[in-house]
Amino acid sequence: MSELMSSGTSSGLTVLLSHDSRDMVTNAHSGRLIQLEGSLYRKDLGSDSNFEVVRAEYSDYQRVGRGDDVVAWQAFGRFTMGDVPWYQFSTACGSDHLRAYQQSRYRDKHFVMAQAEYRYNPAGRHGLVAWAGAGAIAPSLDEFHADEILPTAGVGYRFEVKPRMNLRLDLGFGDGESGFYFNINEAF
Repeated sequence: MSELMSSGTSSGLTVLLSHDSRDMVTNAHSGRLIQLEGSLYRKDLGSDSNFEVVRAEYSDYQRVGRGDDVVAWQAFGRFTMGDVPWYQFSTACGSDHLRAYQQSRYRDKHFVMAQAEYRYNPAGRHGLVAWAGAGAIAPSLDEFHADEILPTAGVGYRFEVKPRMNLRLDLGFGDGESGFYFNINEAF
């Protein structure tokens, strides 16, 4: 592992394979997203160190109830190999993944998570959301342990500022932590 640096350069090549059948990227009501991304960082390309990153995501969206409500779920993983600089480690937190945990508190080479969300959309411009999820972070694939799973659950309020574009207020709860998020568009 590289020493902790205050700055650095990561330069490489990325290949992205993607299938996206979502009806709208910023606020999907139906469809799915399947992505596999691989990045190769090399000193020969201007990077400070040689390392690789693999990122995989599957998200699915289904209309339920009256047809305006949505059940969304996501499985996500990010895996790094080689001489990975600290600032390129995977993080298990933020406004999109494992809402509740402090930004960059959990950081290591490998991260996996899954979350499900119910988006209740009554008539008008207001909406409510409830979600639950869990994830784990580890220095190697064989060091993921069930007793180190980071759970998350929460609720949110949505206000539609224009068609299919929401202001998002989320309150997430985790293992001894909580977080409040104000964003535009859905978490995933």
